Amino acid sequence: MAQFNPSEVVVGAVILLDPEELRAKGAAWTTADKGRAVTEDHFFLIIDIVGSEAVLTPLYSGDSAGTRTALDQSQKKGSAAWCNSPSYQDQRQYWRAPVEDVCEASHKDMTVAGSRNSYGTAGSFVAPTTSNKWRSLYPK
Repeated sequence: MAQFNPSEVVVGAVILLDPEELRAKGAAWTTADKGRAVTEDHFFLIIDIVGSEAVLTPLYSGDSAGTRTALDQSQKKGSAAWCNSPSYQDQRQYWRAPVEDVCEASHKDMTVAGSRNSYGTAGSFVAPTTSNKWRSLYPK
């Protein structure tokens, strides 16, 4: 188990994060109901990097009555815990946090440098959603 370093926080990385720690550091998030944002450790997928901040979306193991989009299992790489279980993304919930804060909140991730969890292939990342709702985290 090794905390992520900033060079590992890239689009397509999947990191086990503590959302309460991200909140305490001032992360912003969007969701239809702010009270429904994830509160316990979750895998998060990095979907974009904007300046020194990561745009993330939490991943779930269930569909939740059709409100989540399934990730393509064939695009998963990494640990058995990540690769062998289904994953879903809620297109209503996106987070924004400085890369340094993401690294600090990654201390529970059980992967090691060189064999981290990821989604997609470097250079050909396929986002699980085409939603641009996360852009509301960046007011004009």
